[in-house]
Amino acid sequence: DAVAAADADAAKKKMAGPKLNADGTYATQSALMEEYTSQTAKAKEVPKLRKLLLAGDFFLSTVIATTLTKLALKMVRADAASFDAATRNRAHGEALLYMAAILRLGRSTTPPHPIDRDSYERIALCMRVLLERDARAERVFLRACRRSFHLMLAAQSPDAAAARGGKT
Repeated sequence: DAVAAADADAAKKKMAGPKLNADGTYATQSALMEEYTSQTAKAKEVPKLRKLLLAGDFFLSTVIATTLTKLALKMVRADAASFDAATRNRAHGEALLYMAAILRLGRSTTPPHPIDRDSYERIALCMRVLLERDARAERVFLRACRRSFHLMLAAQSPDAAAARGGKT
């Protein structure tokens, strides 16, 4: 039975290799392009973030892209003792890879609807900021966005208090 086991191992190895199409070209398959249905999600334990992205939540994808961009920019501004150049470059590369995968997902037929133009442009802007390294764009992402967020919270604070009837 050692021969049968060796044959089974050889068959597994043969199946694990690259797949060939009928015309002799190599077949490719993206992890994001796997057929997705609600039954697939129930049958497999799909991570919640991936499930939301595959369901077409492209606002969430813009939040992810913006967060990755800000984290990568902050790594660049951190002192050299915190992160070496290779680590910073890897973080930039991975952030760009995730954003490109999200854009590709948005243009595919996997989600129930394609990515909207605003989300696409926002993710593309995040990629551009990481690739071009413009100091003004970095200031906008790291300082101006934070300032705008604080102003929005301050403006909502009195409105929220009035809605609660002055209760704190």
